Amino acid sequence: MDAITIVLEFDSSEKINIDKDIWSNTRNFIDFNILIPCPEELESQISGSTEDAAVKIVKNNGIFFNLEDKNVRENIKKFIEEHKDEDFFLERDLSDSNPQNMESVINSVIAYQKYGYGNWYQFKLHKWGVPHNAFEFGRKRRTKNGGFYFVCGGIPNKWLEILSKKWPDVSFKMFYRMQFDHIKRNGNVFVLTYKNGKQISRKQIERFF
Repeated sequence: MDAITIVLEFDSSEKINIDKDIWSNTRNFIDFNILIPCPEELESQISGSTEDAAVKIVKNNGIFFNLEDKNVRENIKKFIEEHKDEDFFLERDLSDSNPQNMESVINSVIAYQKYGYGNWYQFKLHKWGVPHNAFEFGRKRRTKNGGFYFVCGGIPNKWLEILSKKWPDVSFKMFYRMQFDHIKRNGNVFVLTYKNGKQISRKQIERFF
């Protein structure tokens, strides 16, 4: 997905506290992980078609492995071997010549059983609305009235829902346009307004970034 330039603005007497849910002093930028942290174990999982296929088969079959069982890894391996012909990627990638692929698949299944997601990509896309954290908007990081500039590979609508639900009396406005859309660079942009966990409006306005 193409990069999208975003400006997030809101007005509240609680702005200092709300900022703490948005801005990371360690990262020195916006960080979706503050409000909706991705489990560290998921960050280390490979996000690939083979791993996703294994999690999908386990999910579709309604299988739940006992993670306390000392043989859990062998149990997962056996199940995947028995069902690998149900998916192209599993049948193609799981072989004795590359045992690391099976190890990665087992790790993803275990992660799914623990967290409901096999890897960081699945978690962030579902929880944040985008698979990657915010990154810098050129040299600008804050608007004159204390808003935030950032760029994303999409609209972090899930994150904004959670943020607005936590602060139900505040209206959050997210202005956005395609980062490299030269036609609209200094013209019309879209603005989403969220309040109490819900999108209450979406319209097009004229605004200069």
